[in-house]
Amino acid sequence: MKKAFWLIMSGVAIGVLLAPDKGSSTWQKLVNKFNDLKGEASDQANNMIGRGKDLINREINSVETES
Repeated sequence: MKKAFWLIMSGVAIGVLLAPDKGSSTWQKLVNKFNDLKGEASDQANNMIGRGKDLINREINSVETES
């Protein structure tokens, strides 16, 4: 996980240095992309939590009906 983080950060640093836009424009694009990725990760996490809750509830109901 650390290796992936450093690879991403290296790519960002190189991208900023070689970007054809001015710094503030490039920075805004990076911030927007980061926010998009953060939102997608949050959505995926919420989806996984919901599926986990559903699974737990099904198992609880299964145990209760067997009793």
